[in-house]
Amino acid sequence: MARTELAGKLSTSRWEDTHSIVRLSAAAFVCFTFIIPLILSQYDYSAMQVFLAMILLGLCLYPLYRYIRKREVGVPVLPLLCIAYAAQFVIPIFTREAIMALAYDDAYLDSNDVIVALAMTIIGILVMQMAYHLMRKKRISNALPAVSLPLNVNRSILYCFSIFLLLQILRSIQTFLWEKSELQFSAIIGLLQNQALVAIGILGWIVYTGRGGKWLKLILYLMLIITVIRNATTTMLESVLVPITVLLIAKWIYSRRVPILGFAFIGVLIVFLSPVKSDIRRSVSENESATDSSVTIRSLQWIEQATDYWVSALTEQHNFLESASDTTSRTDLIHQFTYIYASTPSRVPYQYGESYKYFAVALIPRALWPGKPEANNANNFYAINYGVSTEQVLESTTFGVTLIGEGYMNFGFFGVLLVMFMQGAILSLLEQIFAGPKAGAGGWAIFIASFVFFLNGIGSSAEVMFGAILQNLIFSSILLWWVREKMHDKRDINLSLASLITK
Repeated sequence: MARTELAGKLSTSRWEDTHSIVRLSAAAFVCFTFIIPLILSQYDYSAMQVFLAMILLGLCLYPLYRYIRKREVGVPVLPLLCIAYAAQFVIPIFTREAIMALAYDDAYLDSNDVIVALAMTIIGILVMQMAYHLMRKKRISNALPAVSLPLNVNRSILYCFSIFLLLQILRSIQTFLWEKSELQFSAIIGLLQNQALVAIGILGWIVYTGRGGKWLKLILYLMLIITVIRNATTTMLESVLVPITVLLIAKWIYSRRVPILGFAFIGVLIVFLSPVKSDIRRSVSENESATDSSVTIRSLQWIEQATDYWVSALTEQHNFLESASDTTSRTDLIHQFTYIYASTPSRVPYQYGESYKYFAVALIPRALWPGKPEANNANNFYAINYGVSTEQVLESTTFGVTLIGEGYMNFGFFGVLLVMFMQGAILSLLEQIFAGPKAGAGGWAIFIASFVFFLNGIGSSAEVMFGAILQNLIFSSILLWWVREKMHDKRDINLSLASLITK
């Protein structure tokens, strides 16, 4: 009894210390919000831009502050999403010039336009957070359906292996298909790729809750490595990072420990691979006859070129600065949004919902409708009409319009509010439906596999992001119905995710 009381006192003392540190950090941040603009104004920074960037940063960090102060449990989905926004809308203000790279020239952005874009982003992030919490009101929360997918361990393992093997087989025969059926077949593979993410989440549940032996942990990591290598052949860095992120979030949930080293590894990987991404895409597009046997070669080529690039960059300071600038340009969304604001409607007229038409057919599988319109029209429209790229370049690469930029492209400032409200509301609803107390490991695996696209989808269009999420949610729920644990067959289901988190 005495030991229990002592442990409780120590825990309370540690929490009070943490709370004091958090409060002091918040107070220090408020002071820096006013001091840093004054200091940086001496180095050719716009004091107003820096001040608004600091306000935006504080707003993005507030959900994390709230999460720590209220001692919340589980994965902080809203704080993670807001941190992703901070990385792409705040950091470039301090690291990059107000320049937008176009297909044939560079556009130098007016300082006042950057200030307006920052102000709209601040209001948009605030609306997103308000929408997230609004959907958690009792009236709304109690009316929501709740997914209940506690899983049977043996059937789960069989399911994960089956999905993984089927995906590898279909990928192997994809190169032998006719061009007319390739798009339809790719849609099926796309759904199975999401199921591979769900499988990683499920295996993470089995491994990190002690339900599987070391052999299953080894297989999990092997599946992850194969998935990452396969995805590397798409030359899309996001595809490489998503499986790793799913595993790290699963580990966070079930081990109740933040995988700091894992997330740091993702950051290093982004910096390491980003500078040569365009070169790799170009080489792949020039060699369209590459077959599935070149999967490992392509992945090794990416690593080899990235290694040569950084070795060369580190030998000369000038090259290193250029390399760092090229890397940060991949995540500079605030200047891209500024460019869209400055060009609309003076150069490109408002679209008034034209890019959102895809939502009318988003839930219809391409396997049933081969002629279904492509979901990338908004990104392509942005790239061509705003002079960011050419049609020839678009054949081998993509340019994301960003959610907030697409909103402005359609309805101006009202479009920004609309898309940010929708993002916060949908995230909150999906979290409550698929990751609630009764969700079980199946519901959580589906949610994790969808949530990573919220982090990745900031720089894409709404039709690509939400359309894919809705399809995958429905498809995953149907498939996992067979894997669920029947409650009447197993009464002691107390080892569900809810009990693990609330212990």
